[in-house]
Formats: sequence, structure tokens, C-alpha cells
Amino acid sequence: MLRTAVLFFTAACALGLASCGKDSGIWQEDWREDSGILKVSVSSIAETNASTDEEKLIRKLYIYAYDDVHANPDFFCDTLVNNGNGAQGTLRVEMAINGTGKKRFYMVANPPHYVQKLLTTTCPEGTLSNLGMTIVRPMESMGELPQTEDGSVTGNSGFPMANYMEAYVSEGEKDKELVLHPEENQAGGRIMSIPLFRSLAKISVLVWRENCEDDEVVAVKRMSLFNYTLNGFLGPKWDISDDCPVWVGGDASSPIASWNPSLTLNLEEMVERETRVGTEAVEVLEKPAVITPEHNSKDNPQLISDFYLCQNSYGEAMQGETQQGMPDTVGNRITKLVVELEDGRISEIPLPYLLRNDHLKIRISVTDQRIEADFHKWQLEEVSPEWDDGVWRPENIF
Repeated sequence: MLRTAVLFFTAACALGLASCGKDSGIWQEDWREDSGILKVSVSSIAETNASTDEEKLIRKLYIYAYDDVHANPDFFCDTLVNNGNGAQGTLRVEMAINGTGKKRFYMVANPPHYVQKLLTTTCPEGTLSNLGMTIVRPMESMGELPQTEDGSVTGNSGFPMANYMEAYVSEGEKDKELVLHPEENQAGGRIMSIPLFRSLAKISVLVWRENCEDDEVVAVKRMSLFNYTLNGFLGPKWDISDDCPVWVGGDASSPIASWNPSLTLNLEEMVERETRVGTEAVEVLEKPAVITPEHNSKDNPQLISDFYLCQNSYGEAMQGETQQGMPDTVGNRITKLVVELEDGRISEIPLPYLLRNDHLKIRISVTDQRIEADFHKWQLEEVSPEWDDGVWRPENIF
């Protein structure tokens, strides 16, 4: 569903922000002749075939554009997208921009309450670049998302998303039309759509029976997670270089600029906010799960658990990833999943590093002799890591 959000300017608005609507406005100072309206789409990036609606729904949106000329940013917000129903995946924005040239854009969607109260019309750029978020445990739904930093109040403010980019604003062909390009002089292709990246990661655990008789009972009794990250930056910190620009395309074959799928996060910066870790094991299985006989191949596993976590930059990289995770020098930062079967077997599975916007699928096969796992991320091919089955009873896990 495409929703258009429009921010209008009036003479009254030029006299003071209080004249504008409660939830939208822009700071007006020395309104320049080369100012106008920027029309662009903002789209949430998620696994469209498997993600729930709440993972893509844009319910509230804030956009800031800073430059080196004005003391205050250009500002847009819509806190009741589609009259409160939200936009499913894509929102069309028309934003007033004061002046052309290089701008630094910050986008925040569906912020929790303790973040939203910081998003004023004149929010300092330093505040936006360091916005953080927190959780108190793995979450099954956004209804468990903390609305206070201490986690004492929870509520569904929507799936938090954010992004940051730099781009050049220039005048378009129509009167007061502004357009975006990655480079000066309208080079690099026109930017028509800006991605929003989810601020949380998702893990799905699936189990299948391997070479089991139909009358054989295969059941997961308990499943627990520990060494998971409890906080982090709300927005991404990108590792940008000449060899890996933010935007690609913009040539004769592709006049539209596209977000570079090879762009990676700067994990050294990201871990500066990953300061709290859940070392105590927490249950991530609501009730024991009996794996039924029809789930007898890895192509048809049984889903037993879904939950959301903050980014964890620590851990091994999966095969196919170009970026290595941060080393766990302390020994308590690699997230681990503990699976206990009804027959008493327990296996501890170390997880690869987990980035925001990831959807990691852990597929576990169970036989009478072993428990094995492979990992699959929605933007990568499946891999089967070499890891010790490790069937044992760790002390003080449950």
C-alpha cells in the first residue's frame, strides 16, 4: 500500500512552529530561493515472504536534513501515517527543504516513547546520531518493546527502524521541485527511494526429524538463550569508502541510484553502544513442542519459536558473508542457544553474529544419535557450520 504524506507551508507557519500541526512542522530560517519540495519514497527493508506485517509497517516517521549553512534542520514527521493505520512497506513523502547542496539525512520510524520524546523539530544532530534502544529480554512481539529506558513500561509503538545517509539536493525541472542525487551536479543517478532498516534482528528456530520412525516421539522440552545483547544504536553506522559507496547505478543502463547491497556496518562503532549483555539464560520456548512425523526433512521443518533481539556484533561470520564479527575476547558475548529434548539430551549451539535487519533461521535436525543445526539468513544461502554436537548437561543453565 502506497501512502503519500505531505507537509505544507503557510504564511502562518513561517511566523512560528506553534502555528503548524502538533505532529508535523519544519524550522524556517532565511528561506532561500532555491528551496522547494522534495518528493521521495521511504521503504522498510524486510524479508517480504516471511516477515509479519508489523515488521514492515511504517506507523510513524521522522526525517531530518542537516547542512553546514543552517543552524536548524529541515524537519518532517507524520505520527499518524494513513490515519493511524500505517503504510505497509512504502511511504511516499513530500518534504520541504531549505536550500540545495549537500545534506545529511536521518530517518527514524516507529520509535519507542523514550526516543520519540527526543525527536523535536530542532533535535541536535549529535542526539540523532547517538540514539539508542534497549530491551530487557528476547521479545516474541512488539507488544513487549520497552517504552522506557529501564524497561519498566512496555507497549507496541511499532517495529523500530532507522537509517542515515548523505545526499545532494538540487533543483528539478518543475517549479519548486527538488531532487536527490548521491553526488554533486546531479551525478550518480537520481535517488527515488530511501531504505529504512529494522533496528532489531529476528531469530526463528525450526526442527525436523531425521531418519525417525513415525511412532517415535521427538519433542523439544525447553529452549533457552544466553549472552544476548540488551542495547544498541537505534540507527546503523555504515562502513563507507570509495570502494564501497552508499549508492550504486546512475549510469546509462541504470539512471536510478540504488542502495548498495554490499554496504556493511561499521561494527567497531556499533559495539560502542552494545554494552549490556544477558548472561542469565532465558526461555524462548513458550511450551514443549512435539515434532510431528510430516516434518521429516530440512525443506519442511516445524517452526517452534520466533523472537526478536538487539544486534550482537560479536561472533563468527557465516559462510558467504564478507564481513567478520567482532572477537569475543571476554568470553561472554557470543550468543548461545541451549536445546533440551524430552529424552534428556541437551545441546548448546553457538550462534553467528547477528545484525539489525537480519532474519536468522536455525534449523535443527534430531536423530536418535545426534542433534545438528544449520543456519540460514534470508539474504544469504544456507550454510551448515562445522560445530561439535556437544550433547551434555551444562551446570546452572536452567
